[in-house]
Amino acid sequence: MRRSKPHFSDNNRLRSGVFYLLMLLLCLQLLIYLFSRNFNTAPDSVVRLNAEEQAWIDSVKVSRQKGRDHSLYPFNPNYFNDYRGYVLGISPNSLDRIYAYRRAGGWFTRWEELQEVGQLADSIFDSYGHLLQFPEPRPSSSDRQIVKKPIIRNLNHASAEDLKKVNGIGPVLSRRILNFRKALGGFRSGSQLYDVYGLEEEVANRVLKRFQVPDSLNHKKISLNKASAEELGQILYLRGELSRKITDYRTENGPYKSLGELERFEGITEKNIERIALYLTL
Repeated sequence: MRRSKPHFSDNNRLRSGVFYLLMLLLCLQLLIYLFSRNFNTAPDSVVRLNAEEQAWIDSVKVSRQKGRDHSLYPFNPNYFNDYRGYVLGISPNSLDRIYAYRRAGGWFTRWEELQEVGQLADSIFDSYGHLLQFPEPRPSSSDRQIVKKPIIRNLNHASAEDLKKVNGIGPVLSRRILNFRKALGGFRSGSQLYDVYGLEEEVANRVLKRFQVPDSLNHKKISLNKASAEELGQILYLRGELSRKITDYRTENGPYKSLGELERFEGITEKNIERIALYLTL
């Protein structure tokens, strides 16, 4: 009677093949585990836009198509920007006149002043007047002698220790804010603080009560129709291949007529055109 042997005892190659197959499966499982962990961890430098602002901006087109006023936040007309002017239907020429008036030290306290400087139609006030929050008139020279100048804390000068004094800001969030500020080259609008990954809106609001961002009118903007891909790539929101695609399209199709045309590129939507408008002009 024959002595029974193990199944693979007479075939060394077959045994080796099974062994290497098991090792390969084990390695694949390990790689899948490591890969999934890396992609589930969001880096500190990821830019996330505030959900409330995204919903507001996405509603603009829909509201215009339906002929209705859309939900806009009230704002001080002394701090107009290109995007707000676009939403309110103010022409670029009118915005230029408003900007020039502000750069010269002018200060709007009434609709009549804004209308005269910008040569605006009455229909703008009829539709959006409730959103224009004019400040109190500035004190006269005699009054300013007895009024103490308020201390303005600049968000672009705040240290990690300064930020950690705000309730809800710890070592991690303070470091993220500083890293994001460095990537931006400095905040140009307080609304950019909402783009910091992991920073809750309530905490961001507390930061903006303690710190401010200086008037963006003095910030230098670059021309969308003249800037090189390298210059556009310096803007955080246009980094990578996106800047090259923008200049290639300009070369093939001619100058851009509005910043809104950038929505044709993947990665740029109406929700972040307002951010890009802080850095670009036509």
